[in-house]
Amino acid sequence: MAETSNPKELTDLQKLLKSIESLFASPELELILTRIIGLAREVLQADYASIALVDEKGSLTKSVEDFTKVIPLERRARPEGLTMQIIGTKEPVLVHNVETNHRSSNPVLIELGIKSYVGVPLIVDGRVRGVLYAHSLRPRAFARKLSLITAFAGYAAVALKNALLVEELKTQAIRDSLSLLYNHRYFYERLDEEIRRCKRSHQ
Repeated sequence: MAETSNPKELTDLQKLLKSIESLFASPELELILTRIIGLAREVLQADYASIALVDEKGSLTKSVEDFTKVIPLERRARPEGLTMQIIGTKEPVLVHNVETNHRSSNPVLIELGIKSYVGVPLIVDGRVRGVLYAHSLRPRAFARKLSLITAFAGYAAVALKNALLVEELKTQAIRDSLSLLYNHRYFYERLDEEIRRCKRSHQ
């Protein structure tokens, strides 16, 4: 790790390192998503944080955020908005002042009083599988924190990958169980038919 003489940067790095371990404390997807936004808010000193999952087709599927009484991110994201831009370019977006970026900023954020925010992709195996946002009620709150949130996003992506793998294994287990149940039932239905057929042939 590169040395830094800036006490503020050193403190931020220490917070980041402390946050990493807790990201891998549980493989449960919901818990991981909640933990990611909580740690992002803490590490970046943000007022709010949001995370949205992205499926393999590039569509938003679900979100977790600490805003209250707002339309979920997967529903309020606009086709021409920054979330879709992040998914398409795989690059972070930093908005220093929402008031001078009304066209690119979601009206919901403006209504909430958000003044600045940063969004980064969570890249898993070369694909964007999530978008993480940190929001602030102050302008230029993340002016010197893009590298920090990018580093945090890298660890968050690994935790997300593990959680998605666990979810996939759960789904596969359910599918296999249902398939086994179907095959079991099918076997006994066919066996019953054969028994009845044999009985008829010997009458």
